[in-house]
Amino acid sequence: HRDLHSFPTRRSSDLCTSIADNTGFATSVKVYPAPANNGQLTVSGLSGSTYITLTNVLGQVVAQVNSDNLEETLDVSKLSSGQYMVTVSDGANQSRSFKVLIQN
Repeated sequence: HRDLHSFPTRRSSDLCTSIADNTGFATSVKVYPAPANNGQLTVSGLSGSTYITLTNVLGQVVAQVNSDNLEETLDVSKLSSGQYMVTVSDGANQSRSFKVLIQN
């Protein structure tokens, strides 16, 4: 798993509640568990070079991960409890966002 605090920060996320789905990009992406209460947040169904951004309710980027893996497990144990937004992007203006609840 990756420690979010070791990466530059940029955006945010949540499971099963799709906010945007542009042209079917990332339709297989899942963000879990919901709520995230074990200090970890998993993003699966990734393909190719993918950017994962975690933002808080104020729109401030609290973490960003660049991934070439099919799945990423993020350490969210140091974040305050609350709602966040996870945005998964391919870097070519295609993205999908999820609202997530983190309970630490």
